[in-house]
Amino acid sequence: MPVFIFEGLSVHYDVSGEGPAVLFMHGLAAERGQAQQTLASENNNQLITLDMPGHGETHANAGGPSSDLTGFEIYSRIALSLLNHLNIDRAILGGISMGSGIALHMALAQPKRALGLFLVRPAWLAQPARPHLNVIAQLGRLLGETTPEKAAKALAGDAEFQELFSGIPSAADSVLNAAKHRQISENPNVLSELVDDQPFGRLEDLAGINCPALVLGNNADPLHPPRIARIIAGSLPKGRYAHLPPRYLEAEAHGAALLTHFHSFLSAHSTALAHSS
Repeated sequence: MPVFIFEGLSVHYDVSGEGPAVLFMHGLAAERGQAQQTLASENNNQLITLDMPGHGETHANAGGPSSDLTGFEIYSRIALSLLNHLNIDRAILGGISMGSGIALHMALAQPKRALGLFLVRPAWLAQPARPHLNVIAQLGRLLGETTPEKAAKALAGDAEFQELFSGIPSAADSVLNAAKHRQISENPNVLSELVDDQPFGRLEDLAGINCPALVLGNNADPLHPPRIARIIAGSLPKGRYAHLPPRYLEAEAHGAALLTHFHSFLSAHSTALAHSS
């Protein structure tokens, strides 16, 4: 599988399909397979995915502290370096949760590189993702103290955790399953460092991103309150919000609606995409 070197770090990535480039990034405690599965039926574009440090097959450090390679700023630089490595000038930038934050950071850092933004269930504004991602940080703390199995069991038995995910067991499982990821269990500080980071300094900064943007949110999702997606969409000059069926209650309908919105977004901006390829 392809690897490129970023400041001595081997970063794993995949490219599939042909046509205009879509760089779609995974969420916190996930990996590039999540991004690939989300857009699995997309064949009319060049889909680019990668594992960020501390996720999937990309290690969290290259001989130094993992914190040196953790955060929206460094993840954004890595993603932009991948586009350079692939000789891609412009792309649709997007991702799930943390991936949305990275895409926004990239668009702010290099606006001309962003052909469009496709943001799915963003979880950060211009401040740490608290209190809604407190459980993610809590998992990181527990992983730093004990084994992944014991950490997941302790979190599952926490009264606040149970109340937060009452009636949404698949959402609870999504958090607990993060403990099984080798990179996360070996570098648990990645969780709290990302929760306490922020993808941009001020909400007003988003006014400087002038490309088309589609921001997707859903209900019954304690980790990704839809108000965050609505706020981001309303702060982007060409932003639009669309509401999906709940990911954790209607997974199949959620995925189908997401792809429908994605294809509509591509179709609406097909002329600009054609000129970029």
